[in-house]
Amino acid sequence: MVVARAVFVAVLTLAATAPVLQAQPFAACTDGTADGFPCDRIDLSAHLPISTFDASEANDIWGWTDPQDGSEYALVGLDNGVAFVDVTDPAALVYLGKLPTATTPSLWRDIKVYQAYAFVVSEASDHGMQVFDLTRLRSVASPPETFTADANYSGDSGNEPNGIHNIAINEDSGFAYLVGSDDCNGGLHMVNIQNPLSPTFAGCFSDDGGTHDVQCVTYAGPDTDYTGSEVCIASNHDTITLVDVTDKANPLLISQGHYPNP
Repeated sequence: MVVARAVFVAVLTLAATAPVLQAQPFAACTDGTADGFPCDRIDLSAHLPISTFDASEANDIWGWTDPQDGSEYALVGLDNGVAFVDVTDPAALVYLGKLPTATTPSLWRDIKVYQAYAFVVSEASDHGMQVFDLTRLRSVASPPETFTADANYSGDSGNEPNGIHNIAINEDSGFAYLVGSDDCNGGLHMVNIQNPLSPTFAGCFSDDGGTHDVQCVTYAGPDTDYTGSEVCIASNHDTITLVDVTDKANPLLISQGHYPNP
């Protein structure tokens, strides 16, 4: 994730596909810039400055497409919350509102989506994981609104993640993986989110130190030993670490690859 002083939410089009875009571009890419942003054959369709969201900094962005009507939304991580922007019409962005941080502001916030819910973590102290029902964005009467979370997760007794650096979700299994917290030695704090409004602690992998980012998938080959298993590929402080997390109560280290210069 790259920290940005100004967030621009854009629908971009290459010259070869320009006829697909109906609206006129906000700024054409000319001589390597579009409204001051570096570009290469890509036009800037719209731009919302960070001041739009009453925030000082932005840190991450994710998205959701409403399966009901195809509307597209940007979920913008801010130092003081998450902004929701309707980007369905690239020439007419609508700032719908913000979900404030659960505790204090933080430079680091991360967002992922499962089903129709956004899951938000932050390095802010005691923030935990916020859960937000994205279908609420369908009927915002007077934008921008100030939203409240639909659920909050803080772990269970003995496994309470604090200062969560990042989150990954395996949409196939319905499990979230919180990493870089002060729980599980900074490794995988696993959460069952199959019932999104009632997340439950599922397990912990703490055998390889802190994890910066992770991707977890249902493995489909070519190694037949793990076909059908749930495997996490973790970017740790000094290794790429593969973990079999099929049994959340007993995750197993598969292998490690060490960085030449961590």
